[in-house]
Amino acid sequence: MADISGLSGLGSLSFNTITSAIDNTKTLDDLENGSFKDILTDAIANSEGLDDQVNLDTLNLLAGEDDNLSDILIASEKSELALNLTVQIRNKALAAYKEIMNMQV
Repeated sequence: MADISGLSGLGSLSFNTITSAIDNTKTLDDLENGSFKDILTDAIANSEGLDDQVNLDTLNLLAGEDDNLSDILIASEKSELALNLTVQIRNKALAAYKEIMNMQV
């Protein structure tokens, strides 16, 4: 299981919500065929797509076109989780890069 202790603001997300989000990600075989750039680009695109959908749903709620608040809150939590995961991937990549640059050759 992935370490998500560094993620803040997750609030009351359940273990099942987190595991289902992890299950929806690419498998290890899929990752072997792609570069890190592709993986990070996909994560950013996914995060942006979820954020755009939440913004659209929120506007529909405010305009009175939608009245299902629970779906909007769930989508908002998914968007926040995707953003936090993307930030953590970036942070780990930068830490690894800095560690490699500090190695003695």
